Amino acid sequence: MSFSEPYFVNTLVFVAKNDNSFDPANPDNIKSAKISVQDSTISSQWLTQTYPDVKPTLHSTLVNAFLDLGASRSDVVISDKMPAMTWLGSELGKDFAVKGDEIDINDNFAIAVDKGNDELLAKFNQALADIKADGTYDKIVIEHFGESMVSK
Repeated sequence: MSFSEPYFVNTLVFVAKNDNSFDPANPDNIKSAKISVQDSTISSQWLTQTYPDVKPTLHSTLVNAFLDLGASRSDVVISDKMPAMTWLGSELGKDFAVKGDEIDINDNFAIAVDKGNDELLAKFNQALADIKADGTYDKIVIEHFGESMVSK
């Protein structure tokens, strides 16, 4: 398999109540917070690898992690950015916000093509470059995922 240039870069974000002073740049905040996360995900793996002493509350679904946050059973949720932004845009997420900077985990989404099919790979890469250059890519992202998902 060969892969195109990335068409989407996944990042992680911390979400907490608007008035919560949680700062993920401060390791003491991470160590002292009650953190909810979906089990067996990139988010949970990153958290436990980066902060092995932190014992988050693991949930079978991200929805349950956000429900715990909304019910004040946890202080913070760590999640992929896209589902976090969807939740924040809902009625349940209106009193919450992303805290700190996005965490780049080098999780890029790309198009897979058969290894050796360099012509097709080049066409995908050129088409992607073209729609990014002329603004079409950002328009599609905004239409389907919202302004907050446009890469800066």
